[in-house]
Amino acid sequence: MLAAVVGIGIQLVHREPSGERVRPFHSIAVTNFSGGVSEASPAPATDYLAEVLAAFREADPTRRAVLFGTSFGAWFEHDPKAALAWLRQMPQGNEYTQGLFIALPAIAKNDPQYALVLASDMATTHEQKAVYNLIFDQLAKTDLASALNWLPLLPAGTARENALRTLADNWSGKDANAALDWAKNLEDPHDCAVALESVLTTLAATDPWQTLALASQNLDAAALSRLAQKSLSQLTATDPQAAAELVSKLPAGELQKTAALNIARALAAQDPNLALNWITTLPADTQPVVLNNALDIWLKTDPAAAAQYVAQMPAGVAQDAAISHFAENWAAKDPAATIAWADHLASSSAQNSAIISLASGWARTDAAAATQWTAQLRVNDPARAEAFKGAYSYWELADLAAAETYRSTLSEADRTLLKSSILAQK
Repeated sequence: MLAAVVGIGIQLVHREPSGERVRPFHSIAVTNFSGGVSEASPAPATDYLAEVLAAFREADPTRRAVLFGTSFGAWFEHDPKAALAWLRQMPQGNEYTQGLFIALPAIAKNDPQYALVLASDMATTHEQKAVYNLIFDQLAKTDLASALNWLPLLPAGTARENALRTLADNWSGKDANAALDWAKNLEDPHDCAVALESVLTTLAATDPWQTLALASQNLDAAALSRLAQKSLSQLTATDPQAAAELVSKLPAGELQKTAALNIARALAAQDPNLALNWITTLPADTQPVVLNNALDIWLKTDPAAAAQYVAQMPAGVAQDAAISHFAENWAAKDPAATIAWADHLASSSAQNSAIISLASGWARTDAAAATQWTAQLRVNDPARAEAFKGAYSYWELADLAAAETYRSTLSEADRTLLKSSILAQK
């Protein structure tokens, strides 16, 4: 909302004023920046000041911001020196920041140096230093070469970083190669890193391969991770097969795993078999969680085929994990089909995993039915106890009174099982 209101004010000060012309800002003295301009300012028009002060009597914050932005913008358009002098002595707060965003970019149109010196004096908080973005975005759009020349005036820190990012964004949108050369040759290592990340972020939309190659050579681990996620996210949306090839070349770790999760879903939506084949090229410790993401998508389009694939996986830990994940999600949608499938699993370990997980998945949508089904499993079934307790815990959360009434009808052994595992924890 603040940005929108600032926009209203900026539009106001960019209009040609009616009646009298605004005095050029380069004629305003800049020798006294701690207490206002040194040249005497004309007395503020009472009606403009009164309208600004009236905005503060509005209780609603959104309405107050609109009223302040409109009234201060009109005053600044009519008498910029008086409005600026008043702004500089007002208390810090939302309206002060709003006024800053209206006044300084307007001043920068004619006198960038004055605007930047004012910003260094008036913009003290992180939010207020966003005014450098507005100033340099404006300068870069009108005269990029001049904007580059103003960079040395900026103090290190947030202000300089904001300006560097804005210049890099504007320049790379027009000439990415020139912007890249500029960023790479900045003398200060921190400035270089900030500008490079911004340029490469723009380049990522059109050339993710070159972007990641350059990023891996020039950015630290944190910046590389941010950039790679953005590049791969864009590429995954447009060409998941290319993204899959790219992520396979990344070093094993969290960055590769995070990217692979999204790519697996995108590939599975196109062709599940393509996704499954690609997953086998990933590091072994990454494959299970990535496979789960692919199965989630496959479940939506062809649950029977996905179920058959999981059932035919080699018996072992990997199959048990995949079956557990798949059974829980399938049972939430179709418990009867999931139970029939689990009954025909070849591995006893896989079958146990399926029963325990399907009970919990089914209980998410019908806890009473899931609990009653698990209670009817063979007493010596190795999955019964855990499945029974899991389903019943969902029923307790959904309807405690009904769950406890049902528990009272059970055998003493089952009542003890549920009490020791669930009720005793309350």
